[in-house]
Amino acid sequence: RNEWYDKLMNDLSKRIEIIFPYYSYLDTNERKVTEYLEERSSEYCKILDELNERSELNLIIN
Repeated sequence: RNEWYDKLMNDLSKRIEIIFPYYSYLDTNERKVTEYLEERSSEYCKILDELNERSELNLIIN
């Protein structure tokens, strides 16, 4: 895997881990925002996975 990819994934995971323990203390709107961010970060992770796979494939082909 690429170094930049690992760093981005670690950063996203750390941010979610920081928020998660306080989830039960959040009001409905805050929870919705948190859930939205988790969904978006999950989509972002999928995109990063795909880009990483493509870059590895390009390295193999070239």
